[in-house]
Amino acid sequence: MDFIGLPAVSYAYPCIGAAGFIASTVFSLLSKICALKATLKFEQVVVQRSVALEVILTKGDLKNIVKLMISVLDIVVPLGIIIAVSVLWVAITPYTLILLVFIFFAGVWFLRKGVGFSAKRYKAVATRNKLDSYLGSEEHLGFYKVLLLPNYITLVLITVIAISIVLSIIATKIYFDQHGAKVGHMAILTGAALLQVKSFNGIILRAGAYNKSLAAIYGVLVRKRDAA
Repeated sequence: MDFIGLPAVSYAYPCIGAAGFIASTVFSLLSKICALKATLKFEQVVVQRSVALEVILTKGDLKNIVKLMISVLDIVVPLGIIIAVSVLWVAITPYTLILLVFIFFAGVWFLRKGVGFSAKRYKAVATRNKLDSYLGSEEHLGFYKVLLLPNYITLVLITVIAISIVLSIIATKIYFDQHGAKVGHMAILTGAALLQVKSFNGIILRAGAYNKSLAAIYGVLVRKRDAA
């Protein structure tokens, strides 16, 4: 209000909010375009390697790996926020580095378990062409499991985030009360960083769904020419 110079009842403020909302969507579009340009270059490298090594890859493999890479790129900013807050905590209290290392390995373990859980739900089953044999079959039940999978993963992530936020706020308050500093900013920053964990939902789902394509392309990238 001091910067714009208009009273609180002015219609300019909701207009500014609407403009910001539209701008965020535009930035999201631009980020997706940049991500697709990056994945296109990666696809070109994969195709060149597969041709040189005479390894057969399908269009589905390329499409799946692009979707997975977009999930990876989507977590760059959230991961950056988490790292920035972690570095700030280490600068304030160096011994928190031990806790952060533990959280890192626990997070890697959770991602591995999550991807494994997701992969089991996406496992290939025999397809049924007739509706009477499809209804109630393993393929049919597996389809419903896949539909529920995002909710299961989100439930676990939100539970972890909620508990972590409560514990971090308590720990932050205790620490700063003992050192005579204000707790507000660090509590907010820590909570915001923990909320970014929800962004890993997409990568858990897609890494599990496209694990075969990921393994095939990984094999192409690490395979030596003389081993073809």
